[in-house]
Amino acid sequence: MNFVEEMKKKAAALQKKLVLPEGNEERTIQAAAQIMKENLAKEVILLGKPEEIKATADAKGIDISAI
Repeated sequence: MNFVEEMKKKAAALQKKLVLPEGNEERTIQAAAQIMKENLAKEVILLGKPEEIKATADAKGIDISAI
């Protein structure tokens, strides 16, 4: 098992809450969506203005309904 797989396995087992700064940036939103899709955290919180985060996600077609 490589390092990334090992970290994902540990994260999935721990089910922690994750807070990501710069929540209105596309890469951060994509990462948050992927984390939730892979069930690597119990909750992901994006810091930033909700309307900006939603606008960026909508513009890029990223589903943030679980965030």
